[in-house]
Amino acid sequence: MTIQKGDFIRVSYTGKNDDRVFDTTDEEVAKSSGIYNEKGKYGGDVIIVGAGHTVAGLDEDFIGKDVGYTGSVTIPPEKAFGVRNPELIQTIPITKFEQKPQVGMPVQVDGRQGVVIRAIGRMVQVDFNRFLAGQTVT
Repeated sequence: MTIQKGDFIRVSYTGKNDDRVFDTTDEEVAKSSGIYNEKGKYGGDVIIVGAGHTVAGLDEDFIGKDVGYTGSVTIPPEKAFGVRNPELIQTIPITKFEQKPQVGMPVQVDGRQGVVIRAIGRMVQVDFNRFLAGQTVT
């Protein structure tokens, strides 16, 4: 039986970028990769194929595969977390922050999630792109 759009399937996966694990349904992989979350659910996720429950490139890869399929897929940015938008890197006055901004620090500014990429004097550059935007993932 092959997987079709609209099918409910249980997916076990490990997402990587540059050989670094950023997400997984395997508890042991999560622990050994330093991303384990004790509140997380491990053992696989149930999704509806084609319903946008996962990145487009992975969703598309399922269609036509046999039930029980195992393998690897390389997903380009436009079918993973989107292309990087330079307009989403913004310079913001330091007075907008409750804590002293540090490079790499996740922040929320005007209801938007971002990451501090530079802090110079009274100005802070924040990247509001999605996590892994512009990156190829496997």
